Amino acid sequence: MRKIFFTIALAVASFVASAAVKPTVVEPAHKQPTSFAIVIDSETYAQCRLEVDAYRAALGRDGLAVYMISSEWGSPDQVRAELQKLYKKNLKKMPLEGVVFIGDVPYASVQNAQHMTTAFKMNEERFPIEETAVTSDRFYDDLNLEFEFIKRDSINPLRYYYKLSESSPQSLNPTFYSGRIHYPEQMGGDKYKEISRYLRKVVSERRRLERLDCVVTYAGAAYNSDCIVAWMDEGLAVEEMFPQLAERNDVTALTQLNFRMRNAKDQVIDQIERREVDLMIFNEHGSPDKQHISGEGQIDSFNARLEALRYTVYSAIRREERKGEKGDVEGAKAYFKERYHLTDKFFEEYYNPTPSTKDPDDLNLEDLNTHKLNPRFVVFNACYNGSFHQPGYVAGSYIFGDGRTVVAQGNTVNVLQDRWTYEMLGLLSNGVRVGQYNRMIATLEGHIIGDPAFHYLPNDENNLRQEMVTMRLMGGKNDAKYAEYWNALLDAPNADVQSLALRQLADGGKLSAEQLLEKYRKCNYVTTRMECLKLLSR
Repeated sequence: MRKIFFTIALAVASFVASAAVKPTVVEPAHKQPTSFAIVIDSETYAQCRLEVDAYRAALGRDGLAVYMISSEWGSPDQVRAELQKLYKKNLKKMPLEGVVFIGDVPYASVQNAQHMTTAFKMNEERFPIEETAVTSDRFYDDLNLEFEFIKRDSINPLRYYYKLSESSPQSLNPTFYSGRIHYPEQMGGDKYKEISRYLRKVVSERRRLERLDCVVTYAGAAYNSDCIVAWMDEGLAVEEMFPQLAERNDVTALTQLNFRMRNAKDQVIDQIERREVDLMIFNEHGSPDKQHISGEGQIDSFNARLEALRYTVYSAIRREERKGEKGDVEGAKAYFKERYHLTDKFFEEYYNPTPSTKDPDDLNLEDLNTHKLNPRFVVFNACYNGSFHQPGYVAGSYIFGDGRTVVAQGNTVNVLQDRWTYEMLGLLSNGVRVGQYNRMIATLEGHIIGDPAFHYLPNDENNLRQEMVTMRLMGGKNDAKYAEYWNALLDAPNADVQSLALRQLADGGKLSAEQLLEKYRKCNYVTTRMECLKLLSR
């Protein structure tokens, strides 16, 4: 019966896609070694045409053959079908390396795929689909995956629910990279004017591309930075990935902030307002609308402890309520009554937690909207900060805010923070595009918010960002040139270029466990040795 249901659902989805307005596809103005696609809804294109065309021209000057695809999109299936056609069409002459979704392009929230997240685990039988489905553009950029349509959201017209098919590959291997330029409605104003303003900022920053030689990191509470030794070692990894920082001979080239520092929030704000910051990395806890800079704050009084307890109980009971008939609100109340000796009076007030439960050390959307946000690329190793499907989300406030920030990396659900956060990040020193870096470390929840084709000037003249695309296609044919190219980079004077070469050779089946172990024993780069360990574990 279930199989019949999904067959019918797929047929309905196909009918909806075919009945929608046929997309308008504008071919690239010039032939290039690789191609890129701008996918946009018709109304946004009509309202922002001058700025979108200027952005497209800037991408063209950067060596990309840019397709423009616009439509009154009927469903994610329709968008995916267009990308599949474009990818197959350009496989041999101008391979599609990336795509950006601008404006009101529908998105997919996926069930049955939590094994492809780093941390998100929620019972899909007990909780509503709105909470258990992971919003992910892997629906678009990983063409290897297979999905089954479930339904369209009853409130948000852009949100569609899908199930990862059991017959689909069960691991991620994105076909190309992607990014989202979606204006957060919570910021107010005219979204079309704001998208236009953002695109003007992107074009402006692309005219003055710089080397990545100013980095700031922030280590939040309740994290691996609770270990001072681990936090100290972060500096060794960052300086290895970005050797140009040492070349500046300037103590401000790398700034490492820690939640233990006095006035941590003020220090973070000082750094995000520095115009010279190229990359800022937040390792912290997060919500869609907050960066939790200092954990729960100091619980140094009876009232503070009471509010913390009140918030914990409130959240637990709300979770049971969201389960509907499957929830056990009274059971949850009984549990807390017994554990903390609470009375009925306590539960009469739990719906109204006092304002003090909001941590003044959080960076919320209102805070962000009152400051100039200048780091060109911001990494949110935090939960939910990249939730572009929410009315307001932190990453959106950064790219659409005042200042120089043009791109961010964030997660649509929670993420396992205590992991190898900086894997392959050093590729950015070599002119690799932000989207290409994100494709190398793909998770179901991890997204590029903003221009995914943005990059820095490489330390040394190279063509790595183009060859990452063209050489990858050769690997599928077992071309000897593929192995020759990547083997030549195994001794490159850069840790993450070596790591990239190891990954590509391992993925192409051209590297044995014995060779990886040998590389691990002899390599002087700590991050490259870590890549060896990861590949050996596979």
